[in-house]
Amino acid sequence: MPKLLSGVHGNYAASLYVTAVRAEATDQVDSEMRAIAAAVAQSPEFQAFAEDIFMKREDRIETVKKVFGDSNLHTITMNFLTILAEDGQFKLFPRIAKSFAEVMDAHRGRIRTLITTADEPSSSDLDYIKKNVVDTMLEPGQTAIIETKINEDIIGGCIVEVGDKLVDMSIGKRIVQIEKVLLESLSQMDA
Repeated sequence: MPKLLSGVHGNYAASLYVTAVRAEATDQVDSEMRAIAAAVAQSPEFQAFAEDIFMKREDRIETVKKVFGDSNLHTITMNFLTILAEDGQFKLFPRIAKSFAEVMDAHRGRIRTLITTADEPSSSDLDYIKKNVVDTMLEPGQTAIIETKINEDIIGGCIVEVGDKLVDMSIGKRIVQIEKVLLESLSQMDA
């Protein structure tokens, strides 16, 4: 496994990954899972189906076969969707699909990278951060999939998360560190 997963959704995603690897079908299953996840996110009907805890098992399976049966999905993908229906776990599909996508990205050496700044970074700022921070945190053969996030609480600077590694170069953190040193100095002066 190129990435550790936890929770029920992680177990399903890991099982799907192992099965796809053994069948040498990772690319097709990954593509199908991403497409289904995108469609599910846009479908209130599917979300209602996924959340319906009172639907009979047979009806859930029949619904999955009706919706996906003629879609030329790989056998692994179709069987996986059927298992989710049998287990009554379709409500977890968005989380399973996200976990599976993360595993596939790790499988391909693509590492999710989150850059948090106080305001919208310019392209030159992002290039600088990528070159001087992100690239130094990657292993050989890895590439970063960069996402950005705005958090005004950090005041300035940035926080960079590359996979499970974190570098906090925010002004907010620096202010907290300075306050701590000053308070320690004051307490020593009082003693």
